[in-house]
Amino acid sequence: MHRGRMKKKGAAYVALTLATLFVMLFAACGADEPTAPAAPAPVTETPEPEPQPVAIAPEQIPPALVAFLTGDVFRRFVPEDAWAYVDIGDELEVGETIRVDEGAYAELQFGDFAVVRIDGNTQLRLEDIVYSSDRNRVALDVARGSVMSRVDQIAGGDRFRVRTPSAVAGVRGTSFEVRTTEAGETEVAVRSGRVAVVPPAVAEMEDRAEQEEDPEVRAELQRYVTEIEETSMVEESQEATVDVAALQAVDQRVRAVQQSIDEAEAEIPVEATVEERRELRRSAVQERVSEARVEAEREPAPAPIQTRPASQERLQRIEQVDRIQIIPLAEIAIRPAPAPEPEPAPEPEPEPEPEPAPPEPEPAAAPAPAPAPVPTARPAPAPAPAPAARPEPTPEPAPAPEPEPEPEPEPAPEPIERRVQVSSGPLVGLSVSNTGVVVSSDRAGTLRAHASGGNQLWSVNTNNTPNENSIPVVHNDRVYFSGAREFVVVNLSNGNVILRQSLDSAEAHLFGRRVIPAGNELLYPANNELRVLSPDGAVRRSIALPSTAGMSPVFSNGRVVLADNQGEVLVLGFGDGAVQQRVGSSAVQPVAHAPAVEGNTVFLAGRRGNAAAVDISSATVRWSRDLEEGGNVGVFTDPVLSATGVFYYGGGRVFALSKANGQNLFAPVPNVTTPPLIHGTTLAYGTGNTFVVATAANGSVRHRVPIAATATGRPVFDGEFYYVGTQGGELLILNPEGF
Repeated sequence: MHRGRMKKKGAAYVALTLATLFVMLFAACGADEPTAPAAPAPVTETPEPEPQPVAIAPEQIPPALVAFLTGDVFRRFVPEDAWAYVDIGDELEVGETIRVDEGAYAELQFGDFAVVRIDGNTQLRLEDIVYSSDRNRVALDVARGSVMSRVDQIAGGDRFRVRTPSAVAGVRGTSFEVRTTEAGETEVAVRSGRVAVVPPAVAEMEDRAEQEEDPEVRAELQRYVTEIEETSMVEESQEATVDVAALQAVDQRVRAVQQSIDEAEAEIPVEATVEERRELRRSAVQERVSEARVEAEREPAPAPIQTRPASQERLQRIEQVDRIQIIPLAEIAIRPAPAPEPEPAPEPEPEPEPEPAPPEPEPAAAPAPAPAPVPTARPAPAPAPAPAARPEPTPEPAPAPEPEPEPEPEPAPEPIERRVQVSSGPLVGLSVSNTGVVVSSDRAGTLRAHASGGNQLWSVNTNNTPNENSIPVVHNDRVYFSGAREFVVVNLSNGNVILRQSLDSAEAHLFGRRVIPAGNELLYPANNELRVLSPDGAVRRSIALPSTAGMSPVFSNGRVVLADNQGEVLVLGFGDGAVQQRVGSSAVQPVAHAPAVEGNTVFLAGRRGNAAAVDISSATVRWSRDLEEGGNVGVFTDPVLSATGVFYYGGGRVFALSKANGQNLFAPVPNVTTPPLIHGTTLAYGTGNTFVVATAANGSVRHRVPIAATATGRPVFDGEFYYVGTQGGELLILNPEGF
């Protein structure tokens, strides 16, 4: 039995240890009676302290990050520059102009507080982007087209504005759309929160108030700005078209107030003291603002906007930006490459000790007991006199033999063989070697190796923190781990770090992109090339990609298979790097995961859940579909194959599709917390506080195993045991015989 295997391994180890101790003691003490060896002290497993999260300074945050795009998207700094293509992961700077062509769209992330979706036929400029410890400011200048924005974390000093040729839309926590029509009109729709639509002069007045040092003047200007904003506010579930003429009238009035304040300040006598100048400035601002209020009451300006209920279609469009996931700052922060740390020289292998002479074979499996002292010889006793003859007694019948006791049944194995506290944070990825060593990565980017019984062998800290989706790759006697910051190669046997290499933006592995074994070499994916590495991580050569890709590759039958950012499947020769096949698909922007390849069929999915099966021999798409209607299921982990199905994981669900036609094998499985595992005809996954074992062909559940924890990361199976990571940092060893 499987449970017995672990117990027998432990018993054999104890027996060998005791026998070795006995031989050593007996040799040291000669013929004296050896002392019984002391029992080994129990080992208490204590997880290492987790590294503290690294603080991200404002200057380390890229101004804007291209989180996703599809179609043709371009960038340039000045009109004289040529347009250059934009790719996912690009960092954009203040002053750049972005052009999104028809049929395309792009998603930008600003720090960790705002994301925008730029639709096709749109051109905008990154006008102003400032991140600091006390405020964040973003201003976008939309020349034409549509921009949908979501502002999440906004404090009192933060500003997020979208400018058009006629208006400025300012928000303080909301999701909304600003669109300029072909006629030059500005339209604003709000799904949640509030948006003030004001002329440029009001935004300038707000900036002036923010920069004002005198608190009383600042408060007066801010009150004036707020009063104007309240007259042109688009509320939740409303939309409005801007009346350009009315907005220009407001703009003129506000500029007149600013001019009168400037003139009043200029009239303050030069010889006035500091205190006198302060009081005169306060009086001037209060008087000019009060006069503007009186004039507005006497001659009200026409309303700059007319609000109406937003159409359901408009609100559903804006909902797309609410589904965008913000990438953690620690994964995108700009950091100087650290100087490589000298690795300690590997310790010399210990000289093998001479093996002790084998003991005499014993009939029992237990170690031989210590020999008793040899007794002194004694004379043989004298023979006893023969007894007198007696009559033979009548023999009594022999008692019936007692029945042999029934062997006690062996207790049934427990479903949870062992649970080991590995980390204080969630386990993200697991891999198991062909020698039974389980390697894990956690949220802090720490690697750990455990024996099949759960005992920790070693741990290595890395700079890949926080780690959202990166898993260790075990190949032969090496562990390879890459992420947002560095690439690490570790000796599987002893945990010695063989290579630690910092990564730039083109090499960084966001979302879980990783190294792939290719025979005795490895493929390291970068944005525009695949690097062929030695087992120790040294670059031997490079395979150029014909287009930018964010996937992990697959090595299959001497070929390299992956897809580029437009969903085009690429087949490259591993030896010469030549492009053997290119097949377009609907799986646009596949990210991080490696496709599943079976024969000449490639299964993949785009970041929005557009799944496809591509036949690379005939250069055709066998089938293509959205995992769910609307195509908004983020897929970041490898699809896996059964005899009849391909299984995708996204949005907390497992999607089981027919390999032949892409139809559902069974309904999507909801509330799943791990990518699925397929072995043979079995489907396994975590959901809630339960580990589920099901039939892959139809999804019918065979076992539900309570594990009293939330499973994380794809489970692994070594042929006898399941290994499952948890949200609380445990490694669970599950015995199928106990299910």
